[in-house]
Amino acid sequence: MDLLKTLKLLLQINQYDYSKDDLLNAILLVSKQQVFTECNKSEENLDDKLNALIIDICIHRYNRLGNEGKVSDSVGPLSTTFLSVEDLPNSITKRFGSCRRMKVFR
Repeated sequence: MDLLKTLKLLLQINQYDYSKDDLLNAILLVSKQQVFTECNKSEENLDDKLNALIIDICIHRYNRLGNEGKVSDSVGPLSTTFLSVEDLPNSITKRFGSCRRMKVFR
């Protein structure tokens, strides 16, 4: 299954609803670039582990849409504190380490 199809499935977007495809593809592109930079890898090195990491970052970014720049929000007795879009949850960032390829300098 390709990444866009997987992302739509996990976000509960009908696969035949193309109205958000441009947005989802942009999120996928930015997320892939972040993973490639953090892990020192490229498109040729994509595997299931990297794809899962990319999808998790995409879901995080998608869920933050409309809340960019917000630090906290309160509604009645409920209060929410947000990470910035660039600040990924620890559950995601700690997975970068296991995907990193070391650079060798000679």
